[in-house]
Parts: sequence; C-alpha cells; structure tokens
Amino acid sequence: MDLKEKVRKIDFKERTVETQSKNIKYDKLIIAIGYEQDLSRIKGAERYSLKYEGFRDAMKLKDKVKSVNSLIIAGGGPLGIELAGSIVKANSKVKVKLIEAEDRLLPFLSPETSRYALKLLEEIGVEVELKTSIEEIVEGGALTSKGLIKGELVVFAGGFKGNSLIREWDLSSKNDRMLVNEYLMSVDYEDVFGAGDCATSKTGSFPNRLR
Repeated sequence: MDLKEKVRKIDFKERTVETQSKNIKYDKLIIAIGYEQDLSRIKGAERYSLKYEGFRDAMKLKDKVKSVNSLIIAGGGPLGIELAGSIVKANSKVKVKLIEAEDRLLPFLSPETSRYALKLLEEIGVEVELKTSIEEIVEGGALTSKGLIKGELVVFAGGFKGNSLIREWDLSSKNDRMLVNEYLMSVDYEDVFGAGDCATSKTGSFPNRLR
C-alpha cells in the first residue's frame, strides 16, 4: 500500500500513525525521515553556500551548476562524495574540489573503503583536499587551514543532524538522530526501527553489523 499523507502524530504505545485523513495501525514501524543541516556551524555558510536537504535544494543546485566553472564541496562524507561524482559526470567542464577535515574520506568506514572512494573521485577529475578544515565560507571560495581555496559556488555537505521530528516525538536521540541498537531497533520501542540519516547508534557511528 502506497500512501501520500502528512503524518501528524505517532502513538508508539498504541502503535498508531495519525495522518491528515486517517489513523493507520502498524505491527512494525520504520522511521526514515532523513536529515537537516545546520549551516551555522561554519561562519559564512548560511550566506555564501548552498545546503542540500531536499528536492528544492537539488533543483537549485542543478540550475546553479550550469552557470559556474568551479565548485567547492565542503564535506567528505557520503553526501559530499555522491555530489562530487554526480556533478562531474553531469558536467565535465565544472572543476570540482572536495574539502575534508579528516585524513581520509568516509572516516567512519574502513580505510579500504576510504581509499577506494578517493581513487574513484580522482579518476573522474575531482580534486580532493584532505586534512583541511574550513574556517569560513566567503564569496568566491572558502578560507581553510591551508589558505583560501577559490570556487564560484560552495555546496555545504556537512553540519548534519537528525530531523527535528525525532525530538518532537520524544524518542531517545543524539543530535536529533534516533538512537538504535545494532539491529536498527529503537532503544525505546522494540517494534520501531530507524533507517538512514535520521538514526544513529549510541557511539555516534553506524552499527558495526552494517559496516
């Protein structure tokens, strides 16, 4: 059954999801409502960079990319890597630089995975700056620990936190991400599961069983 409804409330004890038009009973519930971005973490990000939270952001970025020759992606996690690859493949004329503060991409995954991701990006022409922290995003680029890195457009692929609905639903959370165990089961309700960017383990990383 495929429904397009707006969720108003979830009663976890009664196992009921209340939508605009009806109440839906469940035996198991998977919550996969994505993430939000906090651009205030880096000075200038709110003014001079684009976030990437949903469809409207994607369409805005798609239009912006058409009119620039150089682009910076701030963040070497899953989103930053995916954006870098997708942008270069869609428009090979755009020079893409990806900046990551850690010493490798995808630092929460295995070193082998990090090296493979780096290899794939470099093969398609993405310039990757590791061990480079962004101190401020300015018009025309980013001020970093290695100096000014120029770029006509900056995409902020960091500052992630869970969806604020997790807090509103009074679920145990960390940085608004639903706390789950190694089976992605909520620490509060055994019939509720969290998936994707709205969930995390108590250690703040992906469950070991899923690596």
